Amino acid sequence: MDAYLLVLEDLQFVQESSNLSWNWLKVWKHWSFGRKKEGLRFTDPEQEELLPSQKVNRLKQSALPKGIPKQMISRRDTFNWDAAPHANRIKRAFSQKVLKLMRFLTREDIIFGVKVCIGAILYAQFAFIPSTRPIYETWRGEWGLLSYMIVVAMTTGASNTTSTSRFIGTLIGAACAVVAWIIGQENPFLLAFLGWLVALWNSYLIVVLNNASMGRICLLAYNVITLYAYSISQDVDDDDDDEGGTSPMIFEIAFHRVVAVTIGILWGMIFCRLVWPISARRKFREGLAVLYLQMGLIWKRGPLAVLKDSRSLPDYMREGEQAALQRYAYKLESLRTSAQAEFELRGPFPTASYGRIMRSTKHILDGFYAMRLIGQKRAQLSEGECALLDFTAEEREQLCQRICHVFQVLASCIMLEYPLTDAIPTVDRNKDRLLGKIYQFRKDHMADRLINNGHAAIADESDYALLYAYTLVTAQVAEELKKVREEIEALFGVLHEESLLLE
Repeated sequence: MDAYLLVLEDLQFVQESSNLSWNWLKVWKHWSFGRKKEGLRFTDPEQEELLPSQKVNRLKQSALPKGIPKQMISRRDTFNWDAAPHANRIKRAFSQKVLKLMRFLTREDIIFGVKVCIGAILYAQFAFIPSTRPIYETWRGEWGLLSYMIVVAMTTGASNTTSTSRFIGTLIGAACAVVAWIIGQENPFLLAFLGWLVALWNSYLIVVLNNASMGRICLLAYNVITLYAYSISQDVDDDDDDEGGTSPMIFEIAFHRVVAVTIGILWGMIFCRLVWPISARRKFREGLAVLYLQMGLIWKRGPLAVLKDSRSLPDYMREGEQAALQRYAYKLESLRTSAQAEFELRGPFPTASYGRIMRSTKHILDGFYAMRLIGQKRAQLSEGECALLDFTAEEREQLCQRICHVFQVLASCIMLEYPLTDAIPTVDRNKDRLLGKIYQFRKDHMADRLINNGHAAIADESDYALLYAYTLVTAQVAEELKKVREEIEALFGVLHEESLLLE
């Protein structure tokens, strides 16, 4: 279902925000001669958007959450210079240029590319040294190099996960290849049928059991061993006398394959761990904190405030923000899985606790989406709804600010891994104040109706539905935030007034 939703979101993104076209092939439209210069250029009104919307950049499927955004990093790099307005301008400009260059060179994707290249060079160098070339050829070092290239990943945890799946898949694939070769006896038709059975089982492993990594590697190992053995049995000149020549020794081929893959896996795991390691735990923690900050800022806009203000957006969430938040949370889940495979001296990764935090986070995102749907159904507010929103404007603003505050406090604790205090603000009092304001409006309205013999009926019963739905969604978000707070307290502890921090 997640993959299906991602495809639909990508299709919608391409259809709505893509500006690519083939108009550049119409070269005659770019010719300047024979055309009068126009002092004022008018656009085609039929091509203008009826409701221009501000789109947001979506997270690429292949990308990982970057953690701290560029805007915050840029501000952190310049606030010291901004606080010293009388500093040397040349020194400031030179320092900023050098810092910008260093930031570019220390990007995780660049470091990862350089690291993979260095590891591949160090592994493949034995194929070019005369004294080690025979050993490299005998034990099929190219298979180990291929395994290294597959195993290395952006984070250490993802590399460990891929290494385990590749090792187990190689053992299963090699065992299946040996059994199939013994049964097939170099018969191509029987080998094809046995290969179909192996492919069928791996398809079940990939599609039904959702273990794509092991299924791919198992099928790859089976195909490489059987096809290689069959090719040398057909008298193909491949310098394979050490593996039986035209009478392949399937056990030797499979053993060489397993040893080469194991060496490549170990080299990839060691290299990813020792050389510029990128921790999935840190990326997950930073990504979750940034997600909470973003959700707090979105909720601070006021889901119902935009319905009253005609100058603002027709929706409190910009186009593409909902899909971006959902995809970001999906990427955080993959990081949580990778972090589980990382080893640290501080202990194993608390995947169960963070799993419950992510579950509550997804429920909060569902509340965001529900509030968006409620707002979209109100193309025009009634007189009673406008009066009710005006009467409760202050309470709703305070409630939105309090929820944003809670989001920011939780994000700070997650980012720093610091304990919470026992004085963290709650949303219950602001929610009760809003409900009291609604009750006061209803009470005053009913009194006016009785005094004026029913002629002062501004708000009907249906006009209260919008605010009650907002209150229910807000209560759901507050309840999930309370669960997240309890999980953080269980992880990092609680600071009381007796806590002594100065040592």
